[in-house]
Amino acid sequence: MYYILVKEFNAIGSVVYGSNDSKEVDMIDDLLNYKLEGMDKQVVLLSNLEMWKEYEPFNIVATVGEFIDRAILN
Repeated sequence: MYYILVKEFNAIGSVVYGSNDSKEVDMIDDLLNYKLEGMDKQVVLLSNLEMWKEYEPFNIVATVGEFIDRAILN
């Protein structure tokens, strides 16, 4: 599983989307890095959520549309 998450620098927690398709995650990464440029947010690609406790709690979303909306709007 491939994960992409967005975290606001000074906030606790992150929004996460998981996919079995690495190309899908790469495309979302490119889009969000463009859309979030200059904002106080970071986009991170992970293969294992358990190793990255500093991004908890993980708010995992089921669809890519919801993930992008929450990443950009929140």
